[in-house]
Amino acid sequence: MIKGSRKGSNQRWIVLIASALAILCAGSLFAWSAFATQEAAYLSEITKAEINNLSIVFTIANAVAPIAMIAGGFLSRKINLKIIVLAGGILLGTGLFLCAGAKSVPALTVAFTLGPGLGGNMLYGILISNITRFFPDRSGFAGGLIVACFGSGAILLPPLITAITSAHHITYTFRVLGIAMGLIVCLCALFIIPCPAGFWAEGEKVREAADWKPLEMIKTGDFYLMFLVFLSGAVSGMMVLSQASQISQGMMGFSVEKAAFMVSLVALFNTLARIVSGTLSDKLGATGTLRVTFAISLAANVLLFFTKEGSDVIYYICLALIGFGYGSLMGIYPGFTQNRFGKKYHGVNYGIMFIALALAGYIGPMVTRVIQGMFGRFQPMFLVSAGLIFVGEILIVVLRKKER
Repeated sequence: MIKGSRKGSNQRWIVLIASALAILCAGSLFAWSAFATQEAAYLSEITKAEINNLSIVFTIANAVAPIAMIAGGFLSRKINLKIIVLAGGILLGTGLFLCAGAKSVPALTVAFTLGPGLGGNMLYGILISNITRFFPDRSGFAGGLIVACFGSGAILLPPLITAITSAHHITYTFRVLGIAMGLIVCLCALFIIPCPAGFWAEGEKVREAADWKPLEMIKTGDFYLMFLVFLSGAVSGMMVLSQASQISQGMMGFSVEKAAFMVSLVALFNTLARIVSGTLSDKLGATGTLRVTFAISLAANVLLFFTKEGSDVIYYICLALIGFGYGSLMGIYPGFTQNRFGKKYHGVNYGIMFIALALAGYIGPMVTRVIQGMFGRFQPMFLVSAGLIFVGEILIVVLRKKER
């Protein structure tokens, strides 16, 4: 065991709570669907043009995640962490506030990308890197909790957004949330301190990995194995989860309301998995936990291929398990990346690893649309998804052997 400073050990739980609250605000990125319908109606009214789909706004805001995370990781090595968190909070709040004044789709896209896209993802990158350093003994748990808070914006914020919009107007909602979330993040910044260099936790048993610089990391075989595991699991998950409502209606004959419930159930399992899998990875190791979650996802995809209309219970269970498998990737990889490539450059290194998720956001939905267009049904998609998971399982076995 490599020991260093324990300065800040008494404050790490306060830092964790403050970081979790700030990240919950940053998760407004994933609440976009709650804004979209009313915003589309508002823009249609003022532009006198029919605007039905604003998915491009979320797509672009989400696509800048690796850029924001890598930039945040680089800045965190040059500038005091509190200042970066304050800047991220101001950026997040300002972007949401500016959405209220957007009079066109391009203007709205720029504002939302500036706020939750750049500001939110920068906060996510720097805070998860900092908190996993504070919990070297429980990096899976700490990273999983932060990732869960980030994703829970899709569950916790939509009811609030809907309530405010119903009582007032969508522009009012953007202004109120912009001010509130900007202030909350800035207040949280007062309680967030950077993890001291060489920090170690009492009872820590895991030997720290060497600190690999980003350019050194991308020259290793382990990086590409880890990246491909992340990519295969994320593409498989996105193939199913990005189209969960359409699959539920087209394959199972669900009503719009029943399909919406299915999406919420998947989102819940996705969020819970981030904490559960992160905690398990502290006990079983990252590759051990990934083997279990990939096996579960593989079985769920195969079962869904044979599932027919009327088998609602099997469908619910299998789709929830796929959501759990996808969420597990998010919960495991922050700590996995740190344990393999070290703490010092974790902010940038994890941002580079996160490119896999950004790619999956494009590849997964595209593959699903192509398959559905070719066969006129969704079932064949589950075999492709299962194949990707199987490839990921093989790569995990290779990684696990290299660890030994």
